[in-house]
Amino acid sequence: MPMLGVHKNFKRNKNSWLGSASLHIITNYFCPLKWALASIMKFFRTPKHLSILLVLSISMFGYFIFLNYLGDPRLADSSLDGEEMFIWENTLLVLSFLSLLYLWVCSIIHCYKNKSKFLGVCIAFIWPLSYIYGLYVLVVSLGNRNAS
Repeated sequence: MPMLGVHKNFKRNKNSWLGSASLHIITNYFCPLKWALASIMKFFRTPKHLSILLVLSISMFGYFIFLNYLGDPRLADSSLDGEEMFIWENTLLVLSFLSLLYLWVCSIIHCYKNKSKFLGVCIAFIWPLSYIYGLYVLVVSLGNRNAS
């Protein structure tokens, strides 16, 4: 009696590294997932958008350093709570966090697409590496743009 659901002639293609048939089916035939990942990555590919992302994600850290340098009394306890912040500071904090999250996710996806899975796993667990990888992608894309 043949086993149901087992395909002996499993066709190998560019997504064969996925390992299991279910991941292969999801990747090759669930197009909305592929389109969503492609639309997520569109801002990571252009140097202008990538530089804006890097600046936005670092902006809140720079703002805290600037406030500490000025001697703002709200930073006397070395922290700035949401109750002590103005509305535009909260907006900057949320924007900075969302751009950092976007940069982190796009760095992981970009690593996996470029066949460096180990670096993708390292970035997934050590998130500050996404800044370094983002700068690397920015320099390489600017270099390719100037070369052509």
